[in-house]
This record gives sequence, structure tokens and C-alpha cells, in this order.
Amino acid sequence: GPQVAMNDSGVAFAAWCGPSNRMWGSRRVSPGAWEAASSSATDCCAGPALDTPGAGISVGVSASGAAMVVGSTSNRVCARRYDPVSGWLTTSIIGTPGGDAVGAQVAMNPNGQALVAWNNLSGGGLIKVRAYDPVGGWGSILTGPSAGTGRLGLGIGSGGNGAVVYRSAGIKAVAFSISSGELSDPIDVASAPETLYYLRVGFDPSASSQGISVWQRAGVGGENIWGSRLGL
Repeated sequence: GPQVAMNDSGVAFAAWCGPSNRMWGSRRVSPGAWEAASSSATDCCAGPALDTPGAGISVGVSASGAAMVVGSTSNRVCARRYDPVSGWLTTSIIGTPGGDAVGAQVAMNPNGQALVAWNNLSGGGLIKVRAYDPVGGWGSILTGPSAGTGRLGLGIGSGGNGAVVYRSAGIKAVAFSISSGELSDPIDVASAPETLYYLRVGFDPSASSQGISVWQRAGVGGENIWGSRLGL
């Protein structure tokens, strides 16, 4: 379904997946109206295939109003950026994952640094991560451990460090280091036999390496929301 991201200045971006698998985006600067929507190239997004319901597209926005919309199909991972001066830029193909790699996620910090992550199920469930810097551009594709089914959780701190949270006999995470440009070994977050889904990650803007992961857990006694602190 449609996704929205907003910064502290009231600049908001809505994103959704439309006909011909195009990513669509629209900007609103409070208190104004939504601007005309703009679309990406074709074959850039698909409906949810992991957690249902779930997003087939992801969007993030920085403090300056720069934004990024990310989507994926069985053929590729796409990103489209919005520049506050130039407007919508051309579509970038940032990965060619093969089948079953829908559900790419993006997280952007106030400085405009971003992480994109997806799960390459046809390649053994390997986690793929790519970092973006507003000055240096895109980094190389990093490969993490195999993850179970379900949408990845992704977050980035104000300093550029981040984490991907995923299901694998409970909840695990891999951390991204801005200094080394590499992923860590798997970190145990929680162990539980019940169904775990809808993973999310958030970071404290004033503590660049302190995050919180939350998820929904289905088990005996009904549905519950769980959380764990991440110290990277």
C-alpha cells in the first residue's frame, strides 16, 4: 500500500506502486497542497509478497527535504531521488537481485545518508544492503547472512550507522558501519518460537548508534508488540 515519510519541517512525501510497476511519488510542503505526482521507469515495484499486508514500496526524507523512493521486482531494485532544487531525478537501478526480491526498504537520516536493503530469496535468502551518501553517491552492494521469510526491518542513525533486522529462528540483526562500510556478523535480538513479523527499526537522532527494534508476535494468548534496544 501507499507509504509516507515526513521531516520535522513538515515536508512530506507519499509513494505508491502504480500501473506498469512504476513507482509514484508526490511532495507536500506544509501547509500547502500535494504537488503533481511523478513516476519512475517501469518494472520498479510490485505488490507485497512477504508479509501481507505490507508495503510494495518504501520512502525516506531528510531534514533538507531531499527524499528517496525505493521499490523492487523480481528483476531489479530501483531508487528515485528528489532534490529540493532540481526536483525528481531519473530512476537508478541499484541492484539486479533475481526472483523473489520484492520489498526493498529504504531508511534515510536527517543528513540525507540512506541505506537500502532487500532479501534475495532466490539466492538462498541472502540479505543485500547498499548505502547512499549525498556527496559520495552509492556504495557497493554488501551481502549479509541468510534470512527467513518476511519483510526486513531497516534503520539508520544520524551518524550513518544502521541495522537490518530479520527473522531467523527468532529475531537477528546485522549492523552497518559507516566507518568501515561493512556489515557485522549476526547479532541475536530475541529468540521466540512463535510467528514474528512486521519488523521495524528506529534510531535516536541524538544518539547515532542507539536504536530500537519492534515486531509483532503471534502466539499463545494472542497478538503482541515486542521491542528490543539495539546498541551498535
